[in-house]
Amino acid sequence: SADALALAQASSIAESYLEEALLRPVFDPDLGSGGGACPLPEASRALFDNVCDYDGLDDAGARDQTGTPTVGLEAYRVRMTVDSAAQLGDLVGAPDVLRVDVRVTRGTAADVLVSGHRATP
Repeated sequence: SADALALAQASSIAESYLEEALLRPVFDPDLGSGGGACPLPEASRALFDNVCDYDGLDDAGARDQTGTPTVGLEAYRVRMTVDSAAQLGDLVGAPDVLRVDVRVTRGTAADVLVSGHRATP
């Protein structure tokens, strides 16, 4: 059915955005570890260079890492949050651990939430 397709696409979009964010470092490379975790975000997604830059991302339509809309996926909405007070085992809060949530919706046809953690080495 159409809803199954929308759900599968929403899941793929969410996983893609999550992977993109989790591959970024915790500390902003422009500031190094002395700048602390979660400094002010970059101006655009194309400039995102640390996990916390994704906090508050709200894309109307799925987009690639440069912010270019993905043809055929305009009906999806992607929202991201980064929890800098997350807990994972003995790790609590930034810079030790961050939780990233990605919610992708398409009207009433799909609503997907995926989460992942990024810990400092």
